[in-house]
Amino acid sequence: MAKKITTEELYNKLTAAGRTLCEYCENNECECCQVTRLMDDAYVEAVEEGIVEDA
Repeated sequence: MAKKITTEELYNKLTAAGRTLCEYCENNECECCQVTRLMDDAYVEAVEEGIVEDA
């Protein structure tokens, strides 16, 4: 099981890592990408924990 996102610092590290991976990707199938799915999950978790506001 993945760690829970408990701080804004951790969320920011995860989003930076996701952006970095996406910059090198040449697949152009983001809706099927595991990184995209993980980042979506991280966002939802961060919203639920009150770390970020739902846009």
